[in-house]
Amino acid sequence: MNTSTETIYQPETYYKFNPFARNWIATYGVMTTCEHLQCHWVLDVIASYVSKLSGIKDIDYFLIITVKVNDDQSAVFTLKQEDQLDSDEVYRTLITQELDYTDLKEDITFWAINESPGNYDPQNRTVVLLPDEY
Repeated sequence: MNTSTETIYQPETYYKFNPFARNWIATYGVMTTCEHLQCHWVLDVIASYVSKLSGIKDIDYFLIITVKVNDDQSAVFTLKQEDQLDSDEVYRTLITQELDYTDLKEDITFWAINESPGNYDPQNRTVVLLPDEY
């Protein structure tokens, strides 16, 4: 299956993916990627940390979500944000979870954009999307 954005991008198609992530929605591209890679559990991991995000100070409206798969089939889930310091791009890790095992065969990256004018606001909608969908 070709998962390029040309094939899977459908503007204005969004999905609620977990009741614990009430104001979080995913694009068609994210849902198709999760279906293709059989990794809907990644959305559940994201949802499990939504309430924790509201307790972290100075979170930007733009977040980067990654799952890095290791050679031994373990993985690392990371939620981070970009910080601009002295014109150098630096990432601030907000959440990391070690996964003992995954059947995921490749790394994945999603972006999450909160519809607030500045910092993350849990009352506003957050859209999870593929980087190519931006």
